[in-house]
Amino acid sequence: MKNCCLTCLALLLIFSCSSAKQESPKLPEWEISILPSSVRLDPSSNKIIEHQFDAVDSHKPTGENLLQQNWVYDGNKASLLSARGEYFSFQLVLTNNSNKPIKGIQVGMEKFRNGDAIFDVEPELFLEWAVEVKSPSTGYPKASLGRAWYPDALIPYANIQDDSTEVNWRWVYPLELPDFNNRIDNQRSLIIWVDQYVPFDRSAALPGDYTSIISVRVGAETKSIPIELHIWDFAIPNENTFRASLQHEGFLSGMDEHHELEIYQLFKRNRISLMDPTYKPVLKETEGGKIDFSWEIFDNRMSKYFTGQAFTAESGYLFGPGYGEPIETFILPFNVYGKHGRHGWPDIGTLETERDPGPIK
Repeated sequence: MKNCCLTCLALLLIFSCSSAKQESPKLPEWEISILPSSVRLDPSSNKIIEHQFDAVDSHKPTGENLLQQNWVYDGNKASLLSARGEYFSFQLVLTNNSNKPIKGIQVGMEKFRNGDAIFDVEPELFLEWAVEVKSPSTGYPKASLGRAWYPDALIPYANIQDDSTEVNWRWVYPLELPDFNNRIDNQRSLIIWVDQYVPFDRSAALPGDYTSIISVRVGAETKSIPIELHIWDFAIPNENTFRASLQHEGFLSGMDEHHELEIYQLFKRNRISLMDPTYKPVLKETEGGKIDFSWEIFDNRMSKYFTGQAFTAESGYLFGPGYGEPIETFILPFNVYGKHGRHGWPDIGTLETERDPGPIK
């Protein structure tokens, strides 16, 4: 009987030790990580959206957890590379491991420095908002990444009210996870996009290694990740020669000139040109059926973009690629009678009328 009891006790101890070994370590209530700028994280499932792409058998998604380690983050620090005259970017991910919301979130990042040398340009932080895609894209089904919460809009962090104590006499929605404003189903993570411009002039960004630190504070607790940056000894050309363009009819021409300038400058910093073919001179029909164009208003509004003045300190463009350079592309407002019966501009009639060499009536 005694031997039997001892045997049972030994088995219980072995089972207890084995169970203890199998238990996973307890996760902190919240943690932070760094992701490269080249991938997208679904803030609801915490899965990399690009890993959903399986059209090519030899490049099927892996089971790697990029939040723990990836090609710019080793689990402790981020290591980045850049030339001068260009932006580099990365993403800070705040993950909630608990079942209760995280409130009072504040995010900050120091300027990059190398000894006594400090960047004049501060890091730019943006809160990533997500939009839910409920149906896979049609037309190219093999290229669709499918349903998910996709990071979409970037909200300048300066416009985020993350501290309600600084606001009086109005309703506020301080930054928290889940984000009350974005309303992401079962949100697990909150993502901050970071842009850093490296000055074009060599004297302002000498080659070498620079450091910064990005921090998240929740209540009295702060967690930080060191950021290491190596600057190569060359600069990307100031002029944008790729001339990539986005067209959106009426998007710019319908704005007031202040916001229009901000949009043009934002895209210039990202080396993308905007094209809006709906800018038009004033058209008047005079006596006798003649058409008169007045370009004065058009010229006053657009000349700064054609000369590059819109992208100088005089216009509030203090730094960035394309300093002093004009916009790369522009679509003139003239157009012929188009397909699907769309009218041209000026609207003088159908295609047959436009081709008529006789006088316009």
